Amino acid sequence: MAHFQDHPVWLAKVDYKRAQEIGNPELDLEHNMTQPQDHLTEKSDRYRQLLSDALSTTSIVPDRSSHLHAVAEDYLLMAESYYNDGVHFLDGGDRVNALVAFSYGHAFIDAGIRLGVFCEMKQ
Repeated sequence: MAHFQDHPVWLAKVDYKRAQEIGNPELDLEHNMTQPQDHLTEKSDRYRQLLSDALSTTSIVPDRSSHLHAVAEDYLLMAESYYNDGVHFLDGGDRVNALVAFSYGHAFIDAGIRLGVFCEMKQ
């Protein structure tokens, strides 16, 4: 299984300790932690499932000879790569970056649907 180091989607990991050292108030966990850990657990698990479901029900619309087919394949690869990143982060206990990865992955699915290169099949 490929991990985030193995493909072009390289999600920068949030370095909270460094953020505190340089005084970045937006990433200061002591003062800005508004969601309890169990809420983060629920949300990251839910977003993982949402992206997994979207990946399994998304199909490419344009004909293979169309340039848009290649665009759709790229979008799908990005979504799958972010899913794999999220799983990797979860395995490492980093739920914050896992949630970010799952959210970014779903954004590529949404963008493909809005562009018209994907359709979602109903389960």
